[in-house]
Amino acid sequence: MRLAINMTWPVRATLCPKVTAPVCRALSRGQLSRAHARRVGSRIHVSRMLGRGNRVPDKEMFVLRYLKPECDGQDDNSSRGCLRAVPVDGEGSRCGHNPVLLILLESPHRQEYRGSVANPIGPARGQTGINLKNCLGAMLGRSRGVMGTVPCGTRVIVANPVQFQASLHAVHGGSLRHYDFRKLRDSVWKSIWSVGEIREDFRVRISNFAPTWIINACTGGSKGWGGINCAVSNCLLRAQLGCPLYATTHPAIWHRRPPCVSRLTPQP
Repeated sequence: MRLAINMTWPVRATLCPKVTAPVCRALSRGQLSRAHARRVGSRIHVSRMLGRGNRVPDKEMFVLRYLKPECDGQDDNSSRGCLRAVPVDGEGSRCGHNPVLLILLESPHRQEYRGSVANPIGPARGQTGINLKNCLGAMLGRSRGVMGTVPCGTRVIVANPVQFQASLHAVHGGSLRHYDFRKLRDSVWKSIWSVGEIREDFRVRISNFAPTWIINACTGGSKGWGGINCAVSNCLLRAQLGCPLYATTHPAIWHRRPPCVSRLTPQP
């Protein structure tokens, strides 16, 4: 069985990622959501999930402040210790003069929507958002030797290279803790990413933010050269955005494993 994704934006395309046998069984049983998919012979057609209105928008999620609020007027954190990520609820944009830290995740999952994929909220909800809030400042403090000074007042924008629900959770209801559903997510993600308009849209979006630093935190590895994050790393390096590029682990695991940042350089 193959999974056919009928894509209506930004181009007409049919994407057929490879699907493992356990995922095929899960998709074929009662977990299949009729609201988002239908079975046609030996195929499952996923529809109405990849329209323009189902894209999860990029968001400015935090501004960096000092652990001690009285120090917020200082310009650097070299002697003041760790920063803290203070949540804000803004739309990512180029407005403002403060530097921008852009953090990249691969694609939205279940908690990035309210009720259904027809109601996108924003990136990094659930444990991922909690870990960004609780662990980002400490990570940047530990990473001064790699990234240099990230000043108080820096705006933190979180974006997904693929803004659609590549995990297809709305279809099958499965957990990404299950290996086969992670493999399904990776296959769907790579199929969507293979569309040139998707990659160009991503390049334009991140250029518009005029980032001062970019951290590739897509799933796959801590150095930007494994799984999905390898494709994103290649795109970033080719885009020549004029800002330093870094890589780290996905924020979903930061509460279990303190993250480190490495400079993103071309593969040897």
